[in-house]
Amino acid sequence: MIADEKITQPGDSLAIEPLGSFSEASFYDVYELGEEINEGAFGVVYKALHLSTKGTSINAIATTTTSTTFAVKVQDRECNDPEYDNMIREVSIMRDLLDVPNIIQLIDFYMDDEKMYVVQTFAKGGDVLDRLTNKENYCYKENDARELIKNLLFIIQTLHKRNIIHRDLKPENLLLKDENNDTEIYLCDFGFTKMLPLSKFGDDGDNDIVHRNDDNIVGKLSTFVGTPAYVAPEIIEGKQYRGEVDMWSIGCIAYILLSGYLPFGDETNNDLLYNDITESNYDFNDNCWINVSDDAKSFISNLLLNDQECRWTPSKAVQCNWFIADNSRSVKEEGIVVLLDSSDDALLETLQQVDDRYIIQKPSTSLEFDIEALQDKNESDESTVCTFASEETSITDISTENGERDDEKITKSPLLLN
Repeated sequence: MIADEKITQPGDSLAIEPLGSFSEASFYDVYELGEEINEGAFGVVYKALHLSTKGTSINAIATTTTSTTFAVKVQDRECNDPEYDNMIREVSIMRDLLDVPNIIQLIDFYMDDEKMYVVQTFAKGGDVLDRLTNKENYCYKENDARELIKNLLFIIQTLHKRNIIHRDLKPENLLLKDENNDTEIYLCDFGFTKMLPLSKFGDDGDNDIVHRNDDNIVGKLSTFVGTPAYVAPEIIEGKQYRGEVDMWSIGCIAYILLSGYLPFGDETNNDLLYNDITESNYDFNDNCWINVSDDAKSFISNLLLNDQECRWTPSKAVQCNWFIADNSRSVKEEGIVVLLDSSDDALLETLQQVDDRYIIQKPSTSLEFDIEALQDKNESDESTVCTFASEETSITDISTENGERDDEKITKSPLLLN
């Protein structure tokens, strides 16, 4: 992570609200420390088991969970260390976000003479970066990437409406709720999170107040902070910034989910990395992008814009074609084709049975296609996306008596191969 390297400017601070009086109880009176989960720049995260026989947590901030296994972030306590204030601020922000879905929940907070303990929800699925490394080609299927990014956008939209900017969005800070689900996430790690001062804003229906280009907004940030590969160009250039920096990071996350690699430079050389970022030096030229939809690429391109005023806000992003595209739009997935243009439910169901590798979309009209052409293409190394053009056809009785598909019974017509 990037440490703060600049003097904080006016508006780049968050008053630390009192967390209330602390109990004399020790963390170890209520929890048993388990195995290490992860080690970061400012602390170590462990599993923690609630000692139910000891009774209800004395210092509980949130009591809605029924779990007995938690994660606890343990950090050294040095009252003159800036990291002490950062931890108190992080806990304060987490407490204020207890009502926000898909935020890692603050359960308990303890301090003793040497350590601070932040007890949080335990995410069984690990983080998204670990999940990526276990994927074929180290990337998500587009449908899964889209669903995860949509979930993240709704979280960030809620934070931004409260004038809160995360400033360290990356796959490592997205925790998966379940081992078997790739898209349901918790957002975690609020160590770099800041809250802008509340300000007046108009009644034009735009509530993304940390994005608004409005003279009434008095709060901007200027601190050099974040994780190098995901940091926005305005941070590198020392400009004042607001919530748009989170949107840049989401663009980077979407890019790595779909490709398996970062959009910018070499993480081992920050000078080259920062140069690539400030010049928006990225592309979609690698072969892995052939099967990614144009809508997904457009989504990324509208977040990885150098001009933060032109970068999409969360509310703009969730309305883009990638998420609400017309059903007749072509979908590219796993190198196999897939536009089935039909309003006939029975027809679509029958076609799905022809080959369950095809992803069925349901637009408006019937279609016909050449199954042999598909087979020939699928046997080659090149991915093919097919657009089917037809008006008045139907496909019936495509099964043989023994239940196997009969390709010859499928009506044939030319394919438009993109």
